[in-house]
Amino acid sequence: MPQSSNHKIRPGPDPGLPFSAGVRADGRIYVSGTLATDVTGQIVPGDIKAQTARLLDNISATLTAGGSSLANAVSVMVYLRNASDFAAMNDVYAARWPTDPPARTTVVVTAPLALPAALVEMSVVAVPDGTERRVVHPRDWLRSPNPYSYGIRTGDTLFLSGLVSRNGTDNTIVKGDAAAQTKTVLDNGGAILKAAGMSYADVVSARVFLTDPATLEQVDLAYRPYFPATPPARATVTMGLTGADYLIEITMVAVK
Repeated sequence: MPQSSNHKIRPGPDPGLPFSAGVRADGRIYVSGTLATDVTGQIVPGDIKAQTARLLDNISATLTAGGSSLANAVSVMVYLRNASDFAAMNDVYAARWPTDPPARTTVVVTAPLALPAALVEMSVVAVPDGTERRVVHPRDWLRSPNPYSYGIRTGDTLFLSGLVSRNGTDNTIVKGDAAAQTKTVLDNGGAILKAAGMSYADVVSARVFLTDPATLEQVDLAYRPYFPATPPARATVTMGLTGADYLIEITMVAVK
């Protein structure tokens, strides 16, 4: 039997949980959803800033054990318990990536995380040390007002941030119903793909986050024209978003 090329990453003692802290496979490092736990597996005391700092320390330890670092992260998924913690979480998060932060998607969960005292959870995809990692940014866009890059390309793969209904050239919110916001989001995605030398034909995976499941039909009607043939794999869930004006957020992965 051929030996598996997947390598489990364990930065400390095995806690006996049915998942690995991280797995290294095919030039990527996949870090499980990580909480702000101490060595005993309990959530550290403190507010969202204390939890964010400890959580990122834990992720950093996993990446280091896998031959990588936070600087090599290409995509981050953030699950916040409270939308009101968004700004404070960003303060700590931004300090860990002073330049070229990874693509990022942030949603607000409506039920407690795996440990009830947890205020935030993050999962990460990173590349090993020495691997190409390039920021993708449409030429006429401003920087994001939050600490993430709109796209990170490594090799033939592009990781896009979760996109909301905002004008990239001036960072103003584009209001409208779910269909209108879906179109704005996907037009923005098209600009990022173009900046990477790609198109919607290269998108292989999409995650759609809706604030109201009743808008799904509107969203699908607006979504279909962007994928007239061979649409990507997709998951659609109902989540809270970090801005009251946003009805939808979409994150994607493309492969040239």
